[in-house]
Amino acid sequence: MDSKLIAKILPTKEDGKRTIGTGYPIGKDLVLTARHVLFPHWDDTKKVEVEWKDLNCLSSVTEVVFDGGEACDIAVIRCQTPPQAPVSVWMLRRQTPNLNNRWDSLGYSRLGKDEDTGSRVLVSALGEFHHPNGTHLINLTSKSDAKDKDNWKGLSGAPVFQGGML
Repeated sequence: MDSKLIAKILPTKEDGKRTIGTGYPIGKDLVLTARHVLFPHWDDTKKVEVEWKDLNCLSSVTEVVFDGGEACDIAVIRCQTPPQAPVSVWMLRRQTPNLNNRWDSLGYSRLGKDEDTGSRVLVSALGEFHHPNGTHLINLTSKSDAKDKDNWKGLSGAPVFQGGML
């Protein structure tokens, strides 16, 4: 996982304010995130931006390429990805994660605030996978300390890596 590639997803709400989610590029101009980060905010009239602060790149979402629906909280969006961001579809895991190894992640949760600027900074999370019980759902738990669930808002859509695989 390359921390410079962790993207801040910035949907605009009805009132003009922004929410924050997290995403990760999975190909040229394609970013994986959680569906609920975008919806109900996405439509042709509302702007969703994607920011890579470390790479000095900000772009607008032009299309939702894949919408997993409410039952599958996954979305793939199209936006200009940083030219210096080497990504490959080969990092996408094609089989069930190893249940004996932990997962790692980084994202823009409310817990991570820069004291000087008030802007969100990356926060790490880690945990374990649980057996899928014969369904397509992959359950996981976090070993990271979160006293209040609201503090984790913004981590939605963060990439979950295990052994270099997303």
